[in-house]
Amino acid sequence: MAAIPDTKVKTRNNLLGYIRNVYGIALEKKLISEDPFEHVKSFPQSEKFEKEPTPLTPEQAKRLLDAAEPEILPFIAIGLFAGLRTAERDELNWRDIHLSGPEPEIDLEKKISKTGRRRSVPIQPALKAFLEPSAQTEGRIVPLTCNGKVSYQNARERAVKKAGLWPWPENALRDSFVSYRYKSTGSAETTSQEAGHSIGVPTITFENLLCMEKMPFDVSLKFIA
Repeated sequence: MAAIPDTKVKTRNNLLGYIRNVYGIALEKKLISEDPFEHVKSFPQSEKFEKEPTPLTPEQAKRLLDAAEPEILPFIAIGLFAGLRTAERDELNWRDIHLSGPEPEIDLEKKISKTGRRRSVPIQPALKAFLEPSAQTEGRIVPLTCNGKVSYQNARERAVKKAGLWPWPENALRDSFVSYRYKSTGSAETTSQEAGHSIGVPTITFENLLCMEKMPFDVSLKFIA
C-alpha cells in the first residue's frame, strides 16, 4: 500500500484495518497462534490534510432533534447519542435495540458493523428518552423507503435546514458522540470500543475532539448522559 503514492492515507489505514480485523478474528478462533500485524504501525497522517472534527454544540443538537420529523428522529438520535455510522444505521433493526433491563444497549450484528465484529453500544438515558416513543419490536429504524431501499435524505435535509445547520457537516453526529462521550468517560479506549473503531487503527485523534472545552463542562456532560 505504501508503494501507491496516489492512495490517500485514510484509505491505506482503512485497508490495513480490514487486514488486522481478519487476523484478529483468526486469532480469536485459534486458527493462528499470533497476529503478524500486531506491531505494524498505521500510516502517518499529514497534519496539513488532517480533517477537523465537526461536533455539534448542545444547542445545535437540540435544534436538530426538535426539527426532526418522527420518521427520521430515531435515525438522528442514534447517530448523535450512540455514534453509529450512517451505513450501520441504514441496516439497524428495532429488534437489535434493547431498551428494557438495567443496562439498555444496541446489539450491533457483525454483518452490520463496519469492522465485521459484533459490538454492544450502551444506550444512554438521553437516547432512551428519544427512542421509547417510537420503539417497535421489529423493522428498520427508518421506515422511509424507495424501491425497497432506505430513503431518508429528504427528511434529514428538511430537519437540518429547519435547524439552521445547512450545509450539513459530514460526520457531525458521529463526531458529536465521540467528542462528548470521551469528555464524559475520560477514556479513549471505552469511547473507541463503543464507536466501533477498526482494530489498531487510530481513526480518531481524541485530543483534537475536545473543542467543547469552550463550553461549560456540565453542559457537555448532560448532553451525552
